[in-house]
Amino acid sequence: MRKEHNALSTFTNDDNIEQVRVMIRTNQRVTIDEVASHIRNGELLVITMYLPKRMRVLDEKQKYYLDVLNQIRKAVGNNKIWVSVDETTDETGRFVAHVVLGTLSPDGPGEKFLLTAEVLDKVNHASIVTLFENSMSLLWPDGVKHENILLLVTDGAAYMMKAGRQIKLSYLTSVT
Repeated sequence: MRKEHNALSTFTNDDNIEQVRVMIRTNQRVTIDEVASHIRNGELLVITMYLPKRMRVLDEKQKYYLDVLNQIRKAVGNNKIWVSVDETTDETGRFVAHVVLGTLSPDGPGEKFLLTAEVLDKVNHASIVTLFENSMSLLWPDGVKHENILLLVTDGAAYMMKAGRQIKLSYLTSVT
């Protein structure tokens, strides 16, 4: 009787690395759960050198993203900020929301940043509040600095106004 295997189950530390190369070259799909279970069981070979180029490029993009995010965090520091949340529909019909923020300075215009752009499953006040909260946690991973968020700017859509009222209760001194 032949035993069925998923893409990773046959690869243990004693197996031939050529099998791993074949798996990668043939683009066999492997889920994160499969990888995690094999790492926990100590069965997965470290095969980074054999990863396809597209996977290495993703690592480079992630590193660039983290570098930019850290630059934004550094520029914001302990400054007071304004936040703008806007949603639009792209050409394929997806709801895309952007969170832009800027520092407030008594000496003139502060710096402005696009913090995040996300595709939303649906657009309502709850999804906008969640986006806002997640964005502030992204900006301040060690704890949101509520006292530094002074202004929220949105359009006049009813769901945005409802989200603004909810955000005001937890975060803001002023809502426009």
